[in-house]
Amino acid sequence: MRSLSYDDLFIAGRWQAPSTTRRLSVISPHTEEPIGEVPDAAPEDVDRAIAAAREAFDNGPWPRLSPFERIEKIEKLAAVYAGHLDEMADLITAEMGSQILAAAPGTVLYSGWIRAYGYVVKVQHTGDFITLYAHNLKNLVEEGEEVEAGQAIAVVGRSGHASGPHLHFEVRRHGKAFNPLHLLEQTDQTPVLEGDVAASSSDTDSHE
Repeated sequence: MRSLSYDDLFIAGRWQAPSTTRRLSVISPHTEEPIGEVPDAAPEDVDRAIAAAREAFDNGPWPRLSPFERIEKIEKLAAVYAGHLDEMADLITAEMGSQILAAAPGTVLYSGWIRAYGYVVKVQHTGDFITLYAHNLKNLVEEGEEVEAGQAIAVVGRSGHASGPHLHFEVRRHGKAFNPLHLLEQTDQTPVLEGDVAASSSDTDSHE
């Protein structure tokens, strides 16, 4: 994976030296370990960036482009991003998310996109149980793949309809969603809740 460390600031379409030598550490929210360093932009750097953006919008070519030409430029930019999806996902993963681990051994039933759930992994287990892991940044397994308990199968993200990075986890059996707490090994810390079985909110998702 590429380093998250940079020495310069990207202003006016090119890398430029910052006006200060101060640095900021990039900390992983998962491990709380430093994963890179970037310049600590000073007010002068912010002013330069704002001035460059204002100049581009006021006097650059964009305001004089036709709608067709603007669409063409945006499509070219999208193509550039598409060519770096894996690299960008790795960088975002290092900054934002932790790995999602399989709750139990099984076979990957589905790995892909489901409407509001975003990127989803479903794992088929013994006893007709299915675990579902949703809103992933990216999936790490393919359909038909055998996984072990504790194996990394995806990365926490906010794909689909999500207000922030988190894991949406479900345990299903025969079209019903079970409270996962009642299927975990019992401990003194395990709360006892009513209504351990309910109709799944996604029984009719596009995969099933």
